[in-house]
Amino acid sequence: MSELPKSLSSCILFDKMDKDIVAEILSSSEKATYATGEKLIEKGSIPKALFIIEKGTVGIYNEDVLLARLSELSILGESFLANASATATIIALTDLKTVEIKTDHFYNLAIKYPQLIFNLFTINHQRLRNSNELALKEAHAREEKLGQLVEERTAELNKTLIDLVKTNSELEETRDSLIETQKFRQQFLANMSHEIRTPMNAIVGLTNLLLK
Repeated sequence: MSELPKSLSSCILFDKMDKDIVAEILSSSEKATYATGEKLIEKGSIPKALFIIEKGTVGIYNEDVLLARLSELSILGESFLANASATATIIALTDLKTVEIKTDHFYNLAIKYPQLIFNLFTINHQRLRNSNELALKEAHAREEKLGQLVEERTAELNKTLIDLVKTNSELEETRDSLIETQKFRQQFLANMSHEIRTPMNAIVGLTNLLLK
């Protein structure tokens, strides 16, 4: 690259570095373009370079789940420093322009300009903090949602319990009513039996007297 793009001068990777040094770093780097949907880094592979997004937006995916979006001046592919495979797939969400510092070139530059490593460490430290903050926010949101679900379920259970108590009370009233009805029936039959037996006894007695 013959000249330093103005947009890259504010990239945190070049923080506290002279423009001449930045120009030297970028002089042997490569520019690349990616169409929307094209992959920059494949999960499970070691990145081929350190990517600086000059224009556009990328998505970080784990399988089909979008974990995050990164836009201009974001840094990608630093896992190659530990010779480690990428833990996610990075795909262009828009037409993309990047500046790529190949791995061997970056190692040579890092020896010459240790500030590069420090800046990269700062980037990853901030990214880790942001991830932790997002994770905490997500945890708090889930906790709050869980609390609301517990409250709703408790309210439903309380309502069900009230309904059960009400139903149980109605059943007890029905049972008492049935018991009273049964008692009335038994009393009625006893009275009717008595009232019928009494005149029947008289009739039977008179009939015996007539027969004699």
